[in-house]
Amino acid sequence: MLVRCLSDSLTDMRTWIVAREGFDDDPEKSKEGILESIQMTWRHEID
Repeated sequence: MLVRCLSDSLTDMRTWIVAREGFDDDPEKSKEGILESIQMTWRHEID
C-alpha cells in the first residue's frame, strides 16, 4: 500500500490517510505541504 501511495495523487493520499484507523486529527489540516512532507518521509523510509 505504501508504494501505491507514493505514486497516487496527493488527493488520493489524503483520502487514504484520513480514513486510516487511529487518525484523530482535523482532516482540514491535511494541506498540500503536509502531504508532501509525509510523502517525502515515506520515500526516505523505503529507499
